[in-house]
Parts: sequence; structure tokens; C-alpha cells
Amino acid sequence: MSGRSGSVSVPVLILLVTLSLLGGGLVLLSQGLTGLLARSRERLTGRNELLSAAEQATAAFCSGKAYGPDSPLDPVFAEVRGTGGFDVVLEDISSFIGINWARKGLLEETGLLLEGARSADALQQHREDTGLHMDIQQSYGRFFRAGVRLDEVFTAYSGFNINVADEFALRKLYAVRTGDAAKAELFHVKVHNYRLQTEEKEWIQPERLEVFLGTDFEVLFPVVTAVPPINVNFAPSAVLEAVLAACGVSDAEQKIRSLEQARDSRPLNTKALEFIMGDDYQETPVGQYLGATTWFWRLQVSGAAGRLVWILARLPDEQTELVRLRLIEERYSP
Repeated sequence: MSGRSGSVSVPVLILLVTLSLLGGGLVLLSQGLTGLLARSRERLTGRNELLSAAEQATAAFCSGKAYGPDSPLDPVFAEVRGTGGFDVVLEDISSFIGINWARKGLLEETGLLLEGARSADALQQHREDTGLHMDIQQSYGRFFRAGVRLDEVFTAYSGFNINVADEFALRKLYAVRTGDAAKAELFHVKVHNYRLQTEEKEWIQPERLEVFLGTDFEVLFPVVTAVPPINVNFAPSAVLEAVLAACGVSDAEQKIRSLEQARDSRPLNTKALEFIMGDDYQETPVGQYLGATTWFWRLQVSGAAGRLVWILARLPDEQTELVRLRLIEERYSP
């Protein structure tokens, strides 16, 4: 170029080009941030809609639930299903065998262990060494035969009924909750001695649990209970078979058929369960395993914004006519 006023030096030209590119980059970055913020707002709005539907579904269940046994025949499930225009599913997740508290005999009666009693011993030792676990398949899968769907028989969402839970699992639970191995052993000895003295024929009743636990009540309740953890109205056949076999119930096959036929036509309460079980209800531990209340529910709300999962718990001391559930876990996936 001729003339000083129209000339542009090479360094200045490079700077202008760089600034131009940088400016374009800033525009693109700004546009990207705007899109990201918009998507974040949409995701937040969608999640809030799912949360609102979950709250409505829980409120509908609690207000519409008739006092008495929990049963899939309860019409409140149909009311909950279409809450807020979302796909809503409420399902029992506690009416299985508690993998973290099951005694060796009950584990063996499932017929699913890899090597029978040896695997039951190994699983018990695994709980002692590593603690209690929520991820059933990952933590316990190696003790069972290949291809077994453990979630169809076992659950990690379950209270520990002090009358039938494995005494070593109770000791481990105490240690986990307190960090005090010495006190955990004292608690274990207390449970062990009570079972020996009563020959496991005098069950600790719910109203006497606090007396038996004493100062440990605040530490252990409501994880440790004195109520049956499995709802007979929801329990799969495999669970009923294992429980009745482990309890030594007579004519177990016939009684399971009677239970399943009866619960298909009406919700079973504890009186119906006692009638079907006959003398075995009092003379075996079956009534300590099987009841008519569901203690843990999984609520799933699905829609265009994703899926929200709530784990809800019912506290065993709330014997009111109004069902009240406590949110203990939440998962959201867009």
C-alpha cells in the first residue's frame, strides 16, 4: 500500500485477525452458554415437575390408604398410577428375604446358594468382614449359583427383627452404627443369651422392644425392630417357600397354596395369616417373618424430563390410622 495512513503493519494485522477470531469464539461461547443455561432451566423445570408428581402420588397414597394390611388389591394403587399425567409406579421392595440379616438356615432353604452350607458360612463371614451392603448382586452374587436374579428373592431394604435376625449381623449392625466393637459384642451376648434362655419361644413384642434394648434403643431403632419384615400379601412364592421351610412349618406346600389363593381375592391381615398357619403360627417363628405391612416402597415417576425414584419407609412405631411415609433416598436421571 502507498501512503502512511493506509498502511497496516504485519503485527497489527495479526492482532486484528486474532481479535476477530477471538471475538467469534466469544460469540460462539456465549451462544453455547445460553443454550446450556436454557437446557439446565428445562432440566430443572422437568425435575421439579417430577418432584411435584411424586409428592402428589405419595400424598394420594397416604390419604387414600385404608388402615389395615397393605395389598396389591388396594384401589389406591390405581389412583396413584396416573398422578399428574406421569407414569407412576409404586412397588413393595421389602417383602423379600433381607440379605443383610438372613440366618444361615434361611439362606440354605432358598436353594440358591452355590455350595449349600459352605456358602452360607462364607456369606455370613463376608458380612462380618466387610459390613452390610445395599448392592446385593455385586456384594453377594458370588455366593449364589450363576444366573440367579437375587432381587427376586432378597432385598437390602429391610428392618432387622431382633427375634429372627442373625445374631452376628445384629452385632455388625451395632458396630456400624456406633463404631464401638466392644459394645457391639455386649449387645450380641445379650441377644444370644436371651435366645438360649427362652429357647426362641418367647418373642420380644414391639411394645417391649425399648425395654429390652434399654439405652441401645436410641442407637438401633428403627433399623432394629420387633415386627415381621415381610408382607405376606406381596411376598413371592420362593420367599414363602424358604421361610416356611426354615421355620419347620408342617404341610408347607398346602399352606402356601392357601395363602396365595386367599391373597388373590382379599387383603390378608395377621388374623388371616394365623388362621391359615394354624398352630405353626405360635409354635414356629413364621409369625416373626411374615406380617401384613410393607415397610419400604419404591416410587418411580417417569416422563419426558426423565425418571425420579424415591425410596419411602414407614416407621414401625407409627400405629396410627393415617399412613405416613418417610423419604430416605432419592435418585434422578434425565
